[in-house]
Amino acid sequence: MAADPALAAALRHDLAAEEGITEQRMFGALMLMKDGHLLAGASARGQALFRVGPAGIAAALALPGVEPAVMGARVMKGFVALDAAAEGGFRRALLAQALSFVASLPPR
Repeated sequence: MAADPALAAALRHDLAAEEGITEQRMFGALMLMKDGHLLAGASARGQALFRVGPAGIAAALALPGVEPAVMGARVMKGFVALDAAAEGGFRRALLAQALSFVASLPPR
């Protein structure tokens, strides 16, 4: 399964001004990395994935259309998923939250 191309393009556009962004295919998705840390991704199921960190989960889940990110039968700790069809402009807010969390991590 390939990542949703429109969603991947939207995430690339949102991150165009950021330095240190690379792409990696994993988890059946196209994942975007910031300085070697997982940041966000576009899944084949039309969901955007964001690494908001364990402390950011509650705030992220309060947004409409956001749910815990699930891989197989396991919830991905520190990640949330946003349905691209119901995003309502929250993609950029979640991306900002993810960038803030990843900036708090030690360098790789």
